[in-house]
Amino acid sequence: PQDAYRHARWNELMKKEIGPLKAFIVSMSHEIFENQVTGEQIWNDFRMDTHNNFQGAFSGKDAMTLYGEGKLKVLETPHSKYDSGY
Repeated sequence: PQDAYRHARWNELMKKEIGPLKAFIVSMSHEIFENQVTGEQIWNDFRMDTHNNFQGAFSGKDAMTLYGEGKLKVLETPHSKYDSGY
């Protein structure tokens, strides 16, 4: 859950500075080039992260509201790497 919130919040904050399209482009660049998508689990992470990035950039709602409304995707399998709360 923390990872989903973090992605939406990051895009929410970037949207305020550079607009929604640029915020989403920056976050997509990060997902593609920083994570080097390979394997089924990584693809699931990629789809989840890009969904949450999109919600944060384009929904018009803050990340906490999105989380409370169940609009953010969370993987069924916990990831200690991503859900450490940082």
